Amino acid sequence: MTKAAWPARELCLLGAGARTSLGIDLRSSAAAACSGIAEFSEHPFMVDLAGEPMVVARDPWLAAELEGDERLAELVATAVDECLSAAGLVAGGRRWPLRLWLALSEAERARTDGRAARVVSAVEEVLAGRYQLAGVSVLEHGHVAGAVAVCAAADAARAGYDGVCLVVGADSWLDPVSLEWLDATGRLHSPVHPFGFVPGEAAAAVLLGPPHWAGPAGVAGWIAGGALSFEPDLAPELPRLGRALTHAAREALADRNAAMPQVGTVYADLNGMPERADELGYTIVRLAERMAPGFGTVTPVEWFGDVGAASVPLMLALAGAGAAMGRVTGPALLLGQAIGGGRSALLMALPDAGGRP
Repeated sequence: MTKAAWPARELCLLGAGARTSLGIDLRSSAAAACSGIAEFSEHPFMVDLAGEPMVVARDPWLAAELEGDERLAELVATAVDECLSAAGLVAGGRRWPLRLWLALSEAERARTDGRAARVVSAVEEVLAGRYQLAGVSVLEHGHVAGAVAVCAAADAARAGYDGVCLVVGADSWLDPVSLEWLDATGRLHSPVHPFGFVPGEAAAAVLLGPPHWAGPAGVAGWIAGGALSFEPDLAPELPRLGRALTHAAREALADRNAAMPQVGTVYADLNGMPERADELGYTIVRLAERMAPGFGTVTPVEWFGDVGAASVPLMLALAGAGAAMGRVTGPALLLGQAIGGGRSALLMALPDAGGRP
């Protein structure tokens, strides 16, 4: 899959919300991340193949026994409610038109057939009385699902849609089946597999739309470009050269953004798997001329564990919050790498000295 077309008008970040293992809202999650805080703990009852307790990044406000759709629904409802409140668009009793894009893990990871419907229902409960839901799309593409959703929102804007777009990403690796699969495939970080990742869970929501929809809080950022690509399933012994990730990044940084300052911050969903680090390294080298001297690199997995389909929406939310706190320099390049081969890149201008073109 590859996509690079982008609407001429701006797609603005109007509001954001998140719920992670470090905070029940975006502000506390972003503050913890900026402070370098991580809270990984032993799972209450799951052990790995070596007989050791699995280390996870678990939402402490959710019961350990809560699984599957119910867990995702709780995460999503909190993030969406914060996002809509932050946007501040509810006024005069009018119900604003809104389209929903829901980013979830790959379909094969769903534990029940009704997963998407249950999560959409949780979002609809939060939307009731606030917005007029104009359409729902469910995108099951794992780590890049959020970027697929943003590109779809851009398609809608280019086709003439003038309402707001709610992009929601949610994932949890903490159900027993997923944890056992991670352990069996060598992806779970443990003494036996030092290059694996810490399973996490999170939900993040971002509200996107043209600037005239901005509420009292104003605009937190501008999505200036985006693209998707696909990395073929390479044999394990072959090096990962990051060609697909580079292609997506170059498309996001296309000629239309040539007047933009060099990238100040790179967000990457590195998670401890060596191939992801290899791909990112090759990509950064190839894009050296577009990188600002001393550019920063942000890897949310350091604090929240791997959050799967919530990764890209969480990056967008963190970038906006970080810029507001003066901790992130724009423009920001957000890179995604899915287990199934999907690769994505989004370019986000931020309201700082050099962020917006």
